Amino acid sequence: DITLFIPDDEVTIESILSNSAVPYSHTDCLDINSIIDVCATIAVGAGFVVGEIIKTARVPVMKLIEPELGTAVDLCLNHPLPMMNTTLIGKYCELDSRVKKLILAVKTWCKARICTGSRNSLLSSYAWALLVIYFLQKGIDKPVLPTLQDPSFASFQCENNESCSQLLHRFFTFYGTNGESSFRHVLSCC
Repeated sequence: DITLFIPDDEVTIESILSNSAVPYSHTDCLDINSIIDVCATIAVGAGFVVGEIIKTARVPVMKLIEPELGTAVDLCLNHPLPMMNTTLIGKYCELDSRVKKLILAVKTWCKARICTGSRNSLLSSYAWALLVIYFLQKGIDKPVLPTLQDPSFASFQCENNESCSQLLHRFFTFYGTNGESSFRHVLSCC
């Protein structure tokens, strides 16, 4: 995720536009749709493919694809929350290499089964990542992750030696059959 913070004064915006390598002009530089159009032009000039621009969302977002690797990037304007979410997930991924692998496996599973996407009233990709983190903290006898909000997290020592495959199986077992933690219960609360 990328968040751009755009200043709200016309002089600064015109200065940014005049120094851009991509020529662009618009009469109403402070209009959010114009700023998104400028960002799309710059992104295409930088080699990205613009997949979708959602100007009517609560927070306008541009979905970009880096063509060489096929990496999807969401670009938001003046909205810091996605960056904070990404930072939180990154912190957990730094603690154990299995975290990132498990999150990616679950996200891949979700995309293949079309069970992700907050626009379709389904859990977002971020929500699925949080489910993985919760499972790794509370869903197994020997947790893989501490709770970062717990003051004693610095002294946490992981004693779990399970493979990613084992943890993935246990993830689906935990949420598939575990009463209040089951998918049915989690999804009914959304």
